[in-house]
Amino acid sequence: MANPFQNLFKKIFPHKEEHSELRNYPIFKTLNSRELQFVYNCLHHREFKADEIIFEEGFPLEVIYFIESGEVELSSKKQPELKHILKENEVFGLVDFFFGGKRRMMAKALSDTTLLALAESDFKELINRQPSLGTKILWSSCQLLAKTIQEKNASI
Repeated sequence: MANPFQNLFKKIFPHKEEHSELRNYPIFKTLNSRELQFVYNCLHHREFKADEIIFEEGFPLEVIYFIESGEVELSSKKQPELKHILKENEVFGLVDFFFGGKRRMMAKALSDTTLLALAESDFKELINRQPSLGTKILWSSCQLLAKTIQEKNASI
Protein backbone atom coordinates (compact mmCIF):
# COMPACT_ATOMS: atom_id res chain seq x y z
CA MET A 1 0.00 0.00 0.00
CA ALA A 2 1.40 3.36 -1.08
CA ASN A 3 1.64 6.01 1.59
CA PRO A 4 -0.17 9.35 1.08
CA PHE A 5 3.10 11.23 0.64
CA GLN A 6 4.08 9.01 -2.33
CA ASN A 7 0.67 9.56 -3.94
CA LEU A 8 0.96 13.33 -3.49
CA PHE A 9 4.49 13.29 -4.90
CA LYS A 10 3.32 11.38 -8.00
CA LYS A 11 0.51 13.88 -8.59
CA ILE A 12 2.83 16.88 -8.26
CA PHE A 13 5.67 15.30 -10.27
CA PRO A 14 4.11 12.85 -12.69
CA HIS A 15 6.36 10.29 -14.36
CA LYS A 16 7.43 11.64 -17.71
CA GLU A 17 7.18 9.15 -20.51
CA GLU A 18 10.66 9.20 -22.01
CA HIS A 19 9.38 7.76 -25.22
CA SER A 20 6.78 10.48 -25.89
CA GLU A 21 9.50 12.71 -27.39
CA LEU A 22 9.83 10.22 -30.23
CA ARG A 23 6.68 11.82 -31.69
CA ASN A 24 8.92 14.74 -32.69
CA TYR A 25 10.31 12.52 -35.46
CA PRO A 26 8.05 12.25 -38.52
CA ILE A 27 8.27 8.46 -38.80
CA PHE A 28 6.98 7.98 -35.24
CA LYS A 29 4.28 10.70 -35.22
CA THR A 30 1.33 8.32 -35.65
CA LEU A 31 2.38 5.77 -33.03
CA ASN A 32 0.46 5.30 -29.81
CA SER A 33 2.14 5.27 -26.40
CA ARG A 34 2.60 1.48 -26.30
CA GLU A 35 4.14 1.46 -29.77
CA LEU A 36 6.45 4.35 -28.89
CA GLN A 37 7.65 2.45 -25.83
CA PHE A 38 8.35 -0.60 -27.97
CA VAL A 39 10.42 1.50 -30.41
CA TYR A 40 12.17 3.35 -27.58
CA ASN A 41 13.35 0.04 -26.15
CA CYS A 42 15.13 -0.68 -29.45
CA LEU A 43 17.05 2.62 -29.52
CA HIS A 44 20.58 3.28 -28.30
CA HIS A 45 22.00 6.64 -27.24
CA ARG A 46 25.17 7.75 -29.00
CA GLU A 47 27.18 10.89 -28.36
CA PHE A 48 29.64 12.56 -30.70
CA LYS A 49 31.92 15.54 -30.12
CA ALA A 50 32.10 18.47 -32.53
CA ASP A 51 33.96 17.55 -35.77
CA GLU A 52 33.76 13.82 -34.99
CA ILE A 53 32.94 11.57 -37.96
CA ILE A 54 29.76 9.55 -37.39
CA PHE A 55 30.26 7.43 -40.50
CA GLU A 56 32.13 7.55 -43.80
CA GLU A 57 30.73 7.45 -47.31
CA GLY A 58 30.64 3.89 -48.64
CA PHE A 59 30.54 2.24 -45.20
CA PRO A 60 27.94 -0.48 -44.67
CA LEU A 61 24.69 0.65 -43.09
CA GLU A 62 24.50 -0.36 -39.45
CA VAL A 63 22.06 2.09 -37.93
CA ILE A 64 19.52 4.79 -38.70
CA TYR A 65 20.08 7.92 -36.62
CA PHE A 66 17.66 10.34 -34.96
CA ILE A 67 19.09 13.67 -33.78
CA GLU A 68 18.21 14.48 -30.16
CA SER A 69 20.49 17.52 -29.98
CA GLY A 70 23.27 19.12 -31.98
CA GLU A 71 23.90 19.44 -35.70
CA VAL A 72 25.09 16.95 -38.30
CA GLU A 73 26.56 17.66 -41.71
CA LEU A 74 26.07 15.21 -44.56
CA SER A 75 28.51 15.53 -47.46
CA SER A 76 29.69 13.52 -50.44
CA LYS A 77 33.08 13.12 -52.13
CA LYS A 78 31.25 12.86 -55.47
CA GLN A 79 29.59 16.27 -54.97
CA PRO A 80 31.69 18.23 -52.43
CA GLU A 81 29.68 21.40 -53.01
CA LEU A 82 26.52 19.63 -51.87
CA LYS A 83 26.17 19.67 -48.08
CA HIS A 84 23.13 19.10 -45.89
CA ILE A 85 22.90 20.37 -42.33
CA LEU A 86 20.53 18.40 -40.10
CA LYS A 87 19.28 19.48 -36.70
CA GLU A 88 17.27 18.27 -33.74
CA ASN A 89 14.34 15.92 -34.52
CA GLU A 90 15.65 14.98 -37.96
CA VAL A 91 16.50 11.48 -39.13
CA PHE A 92 19.34 10.33 -41.37
CA GLY A 93 20.36 6.98 -42.81
CA LEU A 94 16.80 6.12 -43.80
CA VAL A 95 17.48 6.46 -47.54
CA ASP A 96 20.56 4.26 -47.17
CA PHE A 97 18.43 1.64 -45.43
CA PHE A 98 16.15 1.33 -48.45
CA PHE A 99 18.83 1.96 -51.07
CA GLY A 100 21.45 -0.75 -51.01
CA GLY A 101 22.64 -0.70 -47.42
CA LYS A 102 25.76 1.41 -48.08
CA ARG A 103 26.32 4.95 -46.84
CA ARG A 104 25.85 7.37 -49.72
CA MET A 105 27.35 10.27 -47.79
CA MET A 106 29.66 11.03 -44.89
CA ALA A 107 28.12 12.26 -41.63
CA LYS A 108 30.02 14.55 -39.27
CA ALA A 109 28.92 16.15 -36.00
CA LEU A 110 29.18 19.94 -36.32
CA SER A 111 28.66 20.43 -32.60
CA ASP A 112 28.46 18.12 -29.62
CA THR A 113 25.64 15.87 -30.74
CA THR A 114 23.38 13.30 -29.11
CA LEU A 115 21.79 10.73 -31.38
CA LEU A 116 19.38 7.88 -30.99
CA ALA A 117 20.44 4.90 -33.07
CA LEU A 118 18.19 2.17 -34.42
CA ALA A 119 20.18 -0.81 -35.65
CA GLU A 120 19.19 -2.19 -39.04
CA SER A 121 18.65 -5.64 -37.51
CA ASP A 122 16.45 -4.20 -34.73
CA PHE A 123 14.43 -2.23 -37.29
CA LYS A 124 13.81 -5.36 -39.36
CA GLU A 125 12.94 -7.40 -36.27
CA LEU A 126 10.57 -4.69 -35.03
CA ILE A 127 8.76 -4.76 -38.39
CA ASN A 128 8.52 -8.56 -38.36
CA ARG A 129 7.48 -8.93 -34.72
CA GLN A 130 4.92 -6.12 -34.75
CA PRO A 131 3.45 -6.02 -38.28
CA SER A 132 0.91 -3.26 -37.56
CA LEU A 133 3.61 -1.12 -35.93
CA GLY A 134 5.96 -1.92 -38.79
CA THR A 135 3.32 -0.88 -41.31
CA LYS A 136 2.86 2.49 -39.58
CA ILE A 137 6.61 3.13 -39.50
CA LEU A 138 7.11 2.05 -43.10
CA TRP A 139 4.18 4.19 -44.27
CA SER A 140 5.57 7.22 -42.42
CA SER A 141 9.03 6.48 -43.84
CA CYS A 142 7.60 6.46 -47.37
CA GLN A 143 5.87 9.78 -46.74
CA LEU A 144 9.11 11.30 -45.42
CA LEU A 145 11.10 10.00 -48.38
CA ALA A 146 8.47 11.29 -50.84
CA LYS A 147 8.58 14.72 -49.15
CA THR A 148 12.37 14.76 -49.42
CA ILE A 149 12.22 13.89 -53.12
CA GLN A 150 9.57 16.52 -53.73
CA GLU A 151 11.64 19.20 -51.95
CA LYS A 152 14.75 18.23 -53.90
CA ASN A 153 12.91 18.39 -57.23
CA ALA A 154 11.40 21.77 -56.33
CA SER A 155 14.88 23.23 -55.75
CA ILE A 156 16.14 22.17 -59.18
